Amino acid sequence: YYTGGRRALPGLWQMMAVLSNYAVWVFMLGIVVYGMAKKVDCVNACIQGAEKGFHAYLRVLPTMLCMLSAIAVARQSGLLDAITRLLVPLANWIHLPAEVLPLVILRPFSGGGALALLAELLTTYGPDGAIGRAACMIMGSSETLFYCATLYFGSVGVTKWRHTIPVSLCCSMVGVVMAAIFA
Repeated sequence: YYTGGRRALPGLWQMMAVLSNYAVWVFMLGIVVYGMAKKVDCVNACIQGAEKGFHAYLRVLPTMLCMLSAIAVARQSGLLDAITRLLVPLANWIHLPAEVLPLVILRPFSGGGALALLAELLTTYGPDGAIGRAACMIMGSSETLFYCATLYFGSVGVTKWRHTIPVSLCCSMVGVVMAAIFA
């Protein structure tokens, strides 16, 4: 159980900083060396991979634009605030601070928006209070599931999501309830 931080082992942290600067380059060089050993045209393979990635991006782009536009409209129109006001009694019932409800609503849709809300909550209420702890637990125990489902399923052409969204939402709600209990 190590609690010393950076000051306890400064040599280790310096060594890790140096290694991390070169890790990506060593990894990339290793891929090229491996490809050359297997007699693969690495440049052509890289170009083909970039082309496939660009086509995947073009397939996903319309869906992503629609989702991000809907999030912006919901925030700017006051819909997020209206949903928050509707959920305050439920939050009070499970002893969840009402201030974190916008985070609970926005997190499944937008990681950047949720992160901005978390920063605002931590600046306003601090990280050590019930609101800060609950917000951090919600951020750590949930995922931007609609964004991920749209991106990953859209990139490979999956159209039948079946139980993905309901199960993911249930898992996120378990995180919210645990945040209410332990914050």
